[in-house]
Amino acid sequence: MNRYIKIQLLKNGVPISPRLYLYKTSLDVQLGEIVQATEHLQGVVVGFEVISNIENPNRIVDIVGQIEKGEVIK
Repeated sequence: MNRYIKIQLLKNGVPISPRLYLYKTSLDVQLGEIVQATEHLQGVVVGFEVISNIENPNRIVDIVGQIEKGEVIK
């Protein structure tokens, strides 16, 4: 089952902007967790969204994966 998550993108561990982006995942992610949003971008999970609030849920892309605790953010 997919979860829709709000992510704030990071560069070198620092937020790029205050804008939030919506992604989906079937992984068990938690608030505050760092995830690999795309191949080149990481982000922090700052919230969750219910599918009924999403206009076109089939257009939301999956995150690449989770970042293991202790893994260095580049």
